[in-house]
Amino acid sequence: MHRKAILCAMNQPVLKAISITKQFGATTALRHLDLDIRAGEVAALMGANGAGKSTLVKIISGVYGTNSGALLLRGEPFAPSSPQQAKRLGVATVHQSIVDAVVPTLSIADNLLLDQLCDGASAWRMTPAARVDAARPLAQRVGLEVDLFAPLRTLSLAAQQLVTLARALAGNPSLLILDEPTASLSAPEAERLFALIERLRADGAAILLVSHRLGDLRRIADRVTVMRDGSIVADLRPPIDFDAAIETMIGHALPADRAASRDSGTSDKVLFSARDLKLTPASIPFDLDLEEGEIVAIAGPVGGGKSRLARVIFGETRAVQGGMQLLGKPWRPRSPADAIRAGVYLA
Repeated sequence: MHRKAILCAMNQPVLKAISITKQFGATTALRHLDLDIRAGEVAALMGANGAGKSTLVKIISGVYGTNSGALLLRGEPFAPSSPQQAKRLGVATVHQSIVDAVVPTLSIADNLLLDQLCDGASAWRMTPAARVDAARPLAQRVGLEVDLFAPLRTLSLAAQQLVTLARALAGNPSLLILDEPTASLSAPEAERLFALIERLRADGAAILLVSHRLGDLRRIADRVTVMRDGSIVADLRPPIDFDAAIETMIGHALPADRAASRDSGTSDKVLFSARDLKLTPASIPFDLDLEEGEIVAIAGPVGGGKSRLARVIFGETRAVQGGMQLLGKPWRPRSPADAIRAGVYLA
């Protein structure tokens, strides 16, 4: 294809949503939503929980139908009845939760070829060694360097997610939907994913990225579409003002920076504190304060201890050393039931 033709094709929407409405009983999840995603761009979808992002993704990927409106894929009507049909037509989705997308007892190679195996293709008649040979290029495309004969359950959650991504790319989709793709990835793994996304974009793929992580959006998004209450309320292009995007997403201005009040000598009420807390024998002790009226994010790579900290506070497990206080009193929950009775919940 000549360069002029390629550029022309990349300017055309790969997917176009026209006045999409979706209702669940009396609840309207999407309201006359219009959206287009073009070849060679990473279109990010941003919105609070309940904004309608997941519903839209599930409609595009064939999980849900619509009550009204239409989808066009490369200019043709697109109404997939299942994710399998959507994938055959050129729309592949990698969901944040991979539990239903893999078979832990099968080999890594068989999981990479799972779509062919489920379609009754000749892959089942191949020897295990031949299936590994067929799966190796898929693994290499996402930088997955492991023993493909090994059971999938031997991989970390992050590596299993790379397997699902490699499967999604096997058919060279026209539209790739990534739902919170870096949620279980370490920084190097996320950077490898971004490099892969950049290559796909350069090859003319259209990519819909759903993420709550502003760092991901700043790093890779060509434009940001903001959703609120089932509607699109903003479509932002570079230079993207992410503070404005957040204000549009939540429907009101962000609160003033609290750092100034802290610098002035005022002190908020500490509801929970930990001192010299050590989660594992090999970990480094740390202190933590959670103050009234604030949201504290705990960030770190897979295996960094985020979930273990939550389980320690909730009474599911014990810390190796250190102490905790809740509302100024020692906090030593013997069980989650103790925690719940005291008003500490784990969702």
